Amino acid sequence: MGNVERRLDDLEVHFRPPGEAEEDEETQLRRAILRAVLDEISSLGASRARSRYRGGTPPTPIQPTDPVGDSLGYPYTYGERTEFAIKRVLERLDLSSESGAEAEEKSEEIVTHWAGWFREQDRNRWDEVEAEGPPEPTPPRY
Repeated sequence: MGNVERRLDDLEVHFRPPGEAEEDEETQLRRAILRAVLDEISSLGASRARSRYRGGTPPTPIQPTDPVGDSLGYPYTYGERTEFAIKRVLERLDLSSESGAEAEEKSEEIVTHWAGWFREQDRNRWDEVEAEGPPEPTPPRY
């Protein structure tokens, strides 16, 4: 039970209600990155879902995709999916003002920092195999 309470305390630090404390720019950026990474992790997991359909008669199946598996190969772990999500978010945000090798090095430092934080939060699941192969196709609905 202590582990759950510690995780809640860690999360509460990142999600204080606005106005409770004066926030600086760095805190706002950190929160934005955290939310974007959590959204990306959720999106990557949802993209593997099967049995999703678009409307119509008969409903059109939406085939699952796996961007993580396509990029990293199979099998991959929960931690590798998390690092992949962090890299995608940072590429989208393009936070660096430098270019070339210096920007790449700074980006790797940021990925390492965030991956370390997520690893600490999910240390029990970090090395679990997330997917052993591509997702099964969605069957037609009759």
